[in-house]
Amino acid sequence: MPAIPERLFDRLIALPGKCLGVYLLLLQRSRMEKRNPVSLTSTRLKRCGITRKHKQRALVALEEHGLIRVEKRGRNNPLVQILELEKDA
Repeated sequence: MPAIPERLFDRLIALPGKCLGVYLLLLQRSRMEKRNPVSLTSTRLKRCGITRKHKQRALVALEEHGLIRVEKRGRNNPLVQILELEKDA
């Protein structure tokens, strides 16, 4: 599990559903690939028990709370930029 600042964790834990899990997977992928934004695949989320609906709801909530920016790409997986990383860097 990627380490995150306590104030960020406090913001995430208060969000509904699978927001925390989706954010942590985004963060893990971003750190592994050493880039931001990253593509968020349903296949990766499925291995963690997160469905496409969970993913959609979490992305909307995370974007509404200013933690990420989502670029929809038609039928392809969205490109997600983690905004909180820029603030903490």
